[in-house]
Formats: sequence, C-alpha cells, structure tokens
Amino acid sequence: MLSGDNDTFLGVPTVERTTFEMVVIDVSLCGVRLDALSDYVAMVILARPRMDAVFGRESIMGVFRAGPDMTGMTGLDRAVLQGLYRADPQQEGRDEQDGIVRAVERDAGRF
Repeated sequence: MLSGDNDTFLGVPTVERTTFEMVVIDVSLCGVRLDALSDYVAMVILARPRMDAVFGRESIMGVFRAGPDMTGMTGLDRAVLQGLYRADPQQEGRDEQDGIVRAVERDAGRF
C-alpha cells in the first residue's frame, strides 16, 4: 500500500490483459471509411491511448479529423503497437517507457 507523496508504482512490473472486448458502432454516423474505422477501433483497444489527446493525420487516431481520405493505420501506428507489444513487462516502468519510445523512433520510418 502506498503511504507517502513520494511513493510510486513505477518500479513495479505490470501487465494488463484484455480477454474480451465488444464494440458496437453505427457506421452510418461515422463519416469515415469502414477499413479506417476498424483500424481506429483496433488501435483504441490495443494501445489504450489518451482519448482526450489531439491527433493529426500521422495516426489513425486522427481519422475523424482527416475524414474519408484516411484508409487505415499509418507507419507510426504500427510502430507504436509493435513497441508496446515487444516491450518487456518485467522492466521498471520508466525503463519500459524509454524502450517503447526508442523502438517507435527506430521503426516508424520503416512502414
């Protein structure tokens, strides 16, 4: 149990496991392509991004700003997912985050 202001869970390895997700969407109200919407939903479920963040065209998370021109995940999106799922959950929190950032920076241009 945490008791003080300086206590943190960053040093504790954590793993989140999703066993089942069901998403129901009325695609007639979306205004984006179905393939892009599918990738958007996959990114939300797999990466758990901050939903209050503002995303641009460099990510599928910006699909509602980009409109019907966006067709799916970008290279950045793929690099983020690979970085997240290749990360070692046994590392301390800050080290794990740094490793994910390095992997994304390295891999984003490959896609």
